[in-house]
Amino acid sequence: MGEIVPANAFLNANMGLTRGMLNAGHWLYLFTNDFQPTYASILADFTEATFGGYVPRNLANLFAAPIKMFDGHYVLPFPTQIYTVTDNTVETVFGWYIRNGGSVRLSARLAIPVPVTIGLSFAVGVELHEEAIPIVV
Repeated sequence: MGEIVPANAFLNANMGLTRGMLNAGHWLYLFTNDFQPTYASILADFTEATFGGYVPRNLANLFAAPIKMFDGHYVLPFPTQIYTVTDNTVETVFGWYIRNGGSVRLSARLAIPVPVTIGLSFAVGVELHEEAIPIVV
């Protein structure tokens, strides 16, 4: 049996298509319910943050060109987003999700949830990876 191995050019093109999609009409949101996103997560699964100072971030043209880390592995960089809490809302940020209208495109739970307190500033980073995994045929 052989393996199907995607070429670097294929991976770079895939990341370029993803970049184009995310840079047009997509927004980054934070969620505050103690939830682990799955492949089947839908918008109703997430409780959006409400703390003072929070607003969803428009992703228009924020994702940069794909970067080849090494053969078979590309990264789509995105600038870190800084949030500063401006009121006494009591909630914990458990993760983020990216959506276009009512469709959730990507989501992740933070490694360490962030309990928000007035004056706190914290960063949220999104980094997408495309990695070749040979398929045995």
